[in-house]
Amino acid sequence: MKYSRSRLLASRQTRTSYIITSKKTYALTAEGTTPTSATSTYSYGYSSGTWGDLLTSYRGQAITYDAIGNPLSYYNGSRYTFTWTGRQLTGASYDGNTYTFTYNDEGIRTSKTKNGVTTTYYLNGSQIMAEETNGNVTVYLYDSQGLPIGMQYHGADYATDAWDTYWFEKNLQGEQTKND
Repeated sequence: MKYSRSRLLASRQTRTSYIITSKKTYALTAEGTTPTSATSTYSYGYSSGTWGDLLTSYRGQAITYDAIGNPLSYYNGSRYTFTWTGRQLTGASYDGNTYTFTYNDEGIRTSKTKNGVTTTYYLNGSQIMAEETNGNVTVYLYDSQGLPIGMQYHGADYATDAWDTYWFEKNLQGEQTKND
């Protein structure tokens, strides 16, 4: 690497495959000198089996998978564990939180439970129309093409809480830019 006036002039990489095995970060040094030691290094390990690009470790911590490639556990500052039925995530735990998920016959998630508190999703076909958690209800609003345009929220106390409506503002590309 060559530097001039604190900017990179040239860099060279040698690649034997498209799999990244490590990443090193260097601090900027005085003009014209090449950094001598990395400020941080991240290592990536891969399977040599059927899936040669299957990430099996990150920073020295193992990542485990089931027979069809779903991740079962990994560590990234916290221990994450997952339970699957086919390709459907049915359970997860990390940072002391436990999650479970249920699905309908079409494979669409119908509920999520976090630490014993359940959110139920109400569907029209494959579209989520509303969700309810502990009596708090969110209703989703869609345009004639089925794209989300807003939502309404009502707290659990129907005697005192009112419906609050929020509209999604979009740019010309159809990307949501803010909630109002």
